[in-house]
Amino acid sequence: MTTRATLEERNRHLPGDELIREPIGSLTNAIDIAAPPDRVWPWIVQMGAGTRAGWYSYDRLDNGGRPSATRVMPELQCVDVGTLFPALPDATDAFVVAALQPRHFIVLGAHAPDGSWLVTWSFVLERIDTNRTRLITRARGAPGYRFRGLPRPVTTGAVAVVHAIMQRRQLLNIRRRAEGFDAGRGATTQTSSRTATKWLAGALGMAVAAYGAYAATAWIRYGQPRSPGPNEADPLLDRFMPVYDIVERHSIQVGAPADVTFDAACDVDLLQSPIARAIFKAREFILRSKPDETSRPRGVLAFATSIGWGVLAMLPGHEVVVGAVTRPWEANVVFRPLPADEFARFDEPGYVKIVWTLRAEPLGTTRSIFRTETRALATDASARTRFRRYWSLLSPGIIAIRWVTLPPVKAEAERRAGSRPPTVAARFRAR
Repeated sequence: MTTRATLEERNRHLPGDELIREPIGSLTNAIDIAAPPDRVWPWIVQMGAGTRAGWYSYDRLDNGGRPSATRVMPELQCVDVGTLFPALPDATDAFVVAALQPRHFIVLGAHAPDGSWLVTWSFVLERIDTNRTRLITRARGAPGYRFRGLPRPVTTGAVAVVHAIMQRRQLLNIRRRAEGFDAGRGATTQTSSRTATKWLAGALGMAVAAYGAYAATAWIRYGQPRSPGPNEADPLLDRFMPVYDIVERHSIQVGAPADVTFDAACDVDLLQSPIARAIFKAREFILRSKPDETSRPRGVLAFATSIGWGVLAMLPGHEVVVGAVTRPWEANVVFRPLPADEFARFDEPGYVKIVWTLRAEPLGTTRSIFRTETRALATDASARTRFRRYWSLLSPGIIAIRWVTLPPVKAEAERRAGSRPPTVAARFRAR
């Protein structure tokens, strides 16, 4: 079940937007629920930690370990502007109801010290038909919002990823409750809210520390790329970028012939992965880029060429090399393709040249290894400084996208191989 909002939903005005007119980020999610709005509304208005019904997300993190309610609580159904929705059990900070229209929308918000709105969180119910509702949520942060005083890039990146995970869980659980999935479940139990709060702070602290350590390591290692290991050398890629500032190599063994694996790699759909979508959304949130409103093809190779990457070389059934020159640090990044014979000698100041490959190598007749490699080279000192900063901060997401493509490639290639008629040679060997 997807919780991804449509392009129209992400771009249009929702109740609560007027409270923060120039946000540093806006995160919109949505879900279809097989119940009318008056069956969804009671679950939303009773939200909140502690003595309220919980947030229906990861209770260990946001409700002190106490399971969120699985029944409608009549004593929590009367809310009005100013009603408190505690963020955590016994917390001194809380969301308050900023605006509402019963069975249509409720806007929660948190104030800055000066009384302005620091964060808003809208829940909007739209009737699809007699028995279906579209629940749309939107979280917005004001320019002054910082998580525990951290720099804005870390705050926006961390919040975007964590919110995507927590919000998806919440929407799915609201859907299950409104549709009656959890009706009649037993009583809940309580654990120490103080322990849970400490656990949450500790987990977030460790995550931030780990991220900071990675960024520092990436900064130090920039310009010192790892040499290819055994069987990793790629002469075709070397033609276009023999020297590079950074490199990432990933691989996975596949139970399918090389040509099948290669075709599956070209056709894999990155946007099917919730992790990949969250990473793209995080970049959009951090750099405040505009959503891409163009309808794009789904396969990774077709998608890449549609946004400006160029195919530099192709060995059918084995390898494709894709490249572009760009300025990755720009919010609305533009990829500029070049003819293959011009790419290697391109040296216009202010750019980064990037090449990446999809490659399948045979391991016998029925198995193969899929490899993907990315290289990048800045064209001058100024571009190198800017790209080094960008790479240090955002490369975890870039690398994660490479990793999440591997299992789908393997699964799709093996599925195709399983449905492919055996060759004459394979049938002969099976006798």
